[in-house]
Amino acid sequence: MAFAVADRVKETTSTTGTGSLLLAGAEVGFQTFVAGVGAGNTTFYAIIDNDNGEYEVGLGTVTQGPPATLSRDTVFTSSNSDAKVNLQAGTKFVFVTQPAGKAVYKDSGSDTVTVDQIQLETQSAHPSYSEGLLWYDSIHNTLNYYGDESGLVHEVGLEEHQKVYNNSGVTIAKGEPLYFSGNFNGYPTAARANATDVNKYNAQGIAAHSIENNSYG
Repeated sequence: MAFAVADRVKETTSTTGTGSLLLAGAEVGFQTFVAGVGAGNTTFYAIIDNDNGEYEVGLGTVTQGPPATLSRDTVFTSSNSDAKVNLQAGTKFVFVTQPAGKAVYKDSGSDTVTVDQIQLETQSAHPSYSEGLLWYDSIHNTLNYYGDESGLVHEVGLEEHQKVYNNSGVTIAKGEPLYFSGNFNGYPTAARANATDVNKYNAQGIAAHSIENNSYG
């Protein structure tokens, strides 16, 4: 079972009471819950009873049938003080909706997205590179992201990375100890540390990936 939403899902129902809805078929131009959401999946729904001025918005589970049904698992808001509506006789409409309280949106004054919590799916393998991509690594139990270097994974809380510029004249290999030799365009310049050289022995980090000469890493 998974959560799913789909466009143009709308059916009628003649169900009465507070139980699961018996779905009576799609409206013209729409698709059924089974076709759009999928049997066994949960989705957001809205029930509208125009004859009696009643409504209900919640989370329900689709079953295949026959007849196909939609359970009313959790009610978010309703005309019955946010409890299940005791549906009266007559035809009602039920459709997939986006409850306002479950939406992720930008505020009115900026591009800020306001949410209470973010639950990331765990991943046991690194996804394909995309700058700015964020994910949770279930192997190292870290929050990871990609920066502007495709070969470098930033593991938050496990590693600290400093962007540097290599102008040492040679490629710095992954895993080599580095010292800061100066600065370039606001970034430290890095070169291979050397324990036998008084000017190069103070290693300040290890190369997280191969850094070619005259490039950032």
